[in-house]
Amino acid sequence: PHPSLMMGCLLPLLSVVAAAVAAEEVLVRPARYLEVTTLALAEMEAVAGAVDTNCEVRIDVSSRTVEVTGGKVKESNEGGPKLCAVREGSEDLAAIVMMVNTVSYLTQRGNWEAFLNKATYAARTGRSFYLWLGDLDRATLDARHDVPWLPCGESPGNTLNIYKTVALFAALKKRRDVVYVDADAWFSTPAFDLRATPEMYFNLSHRAFLFGNQNRIGGPKIPMNGGLLFVRGGERRHQRAERFLSLWFYSRCGTHDQLPLWASLFAMTTAESASLGERQQSRRRPHHRRRPRVDVDQKLVEENAEDDAAKDDDAEDLAVPVFRSYDGAHTRAVDLLADRVFTLRRPVVDRDPGNTFDGGRFKSTKLLDRPLELPGILVLPSASLGALPAVRSDLDPKQKTFVCHTRFDNVEQGGQCVGKRVCRDHRCDLR
Repeated sequence: PHPSLMMGCLLPLLSVVAAAVAAEEVLVRPARYLEVTTLALAEMEAVAGAVDTNCEVRIDVSSRTVEVTGGKVKESNEGGPKLCAVREGSEDLAAIVMMVNTVSYLTQRGNWEAFLNKATYAARTGRSFYLWLGDLDRATLDARHDVPWLPCGESPGNTLNIYKTVALFAALKKRRDVVYVDADAWFSTPAFDLRATPEMYFNLSHRAFLFGNQNRIGGPKIPMNGGLLFVRGGERRHQRAERFLSLWFYSRCGTHDQLPLWASLFAMTTAESASLGERQQSRRRPHHRRRPRVDVDQKLVEENAEDDAAKDDDAEDLAVPVFRSYDGAHTRAVDLLADRVFTLRRPVVDRDPGNTFDGGRFKSTKLLDRPLELPGILVLPSASLGALPAVRSDLDPKQKTFVCHTRFDNVEQGGQCVGKRVCRDHRCDLR
């Protein structure tokens, strides 16, 4: 045959080989994932177990401060970290969780109004609202651990924002479902008029335990924003949520909590995808010991140990530099997700062949126009879902969103969210 014809035949084959090699680069072995997350869970249980959750917060609007059970707390180091109830509500509704480390930060312009907004929303909808207040000791906060898929290259020192993982973990001990909202984020009109509720977003998937959204406005596109998160417990999902939050905390690295969030997302989903591949290989080899279904919430390190021992122990679990630094992940993680999206979705499609939450054109555009369901995770687009408004930041400036993450003096999307309107229409009225 003519050489050009031979090359034409070879190119598809080379593409397949290249894709297979690329897929191997992001393999996180299920046994390794379970081993690391078991260590992470032990650390989280110890850290969260020391958090005071038997406290209450009373809001003094006139003096612009809060009173915590046991007296007026002016700084965070009085009595250690706390997760206090601003109000207790229905156990059947998702609780709201907010995190600050000091009262002085809470009462800053913009943060204070957003805090009152959250408290008002919780009261109007009959749900619980918990406030994290305080700091972990510096040695615990700045600790680094050996996480194979996150070889941390950031300078020493870790962000206070990682406290949200401990706050969520502790809140799940009190309520089945929780919604984390950043200190300067606030509930918008669709939330107060009940066009959207946390439960409506939770109902989009009965499998997912973590719901987040992709940024679409400004800057590099990212896999998931950490400023607004829906976490669902109950039954097996609770164990998976606890394990994931523990890994996120255990992987703390540098001045941004998104780096370990994205790395943990990839680790969990690639581990489940690899587990599915191993099970399918076992089915094709009838004389081979059949592997059980490996969901990452099950401790199957022992069952996988003998197979892992036969592999190269020195091989990297995630042999790409994407998660060595925040800057690298900020610009490359969404490309990695788009490139691997079909592989990462295999466990979802295996269990639900009719699942349509495939991200739409995400693989080519890097932007979600449909929800993207991965194992245990639902990533929402910054766009409306039928009658359900975008959870935050809709590309259509005429559309209001469930939550606004707009600072007090800022305006987003030509008026979609206006920071100074946080308290408009009695949205900060606690009476």
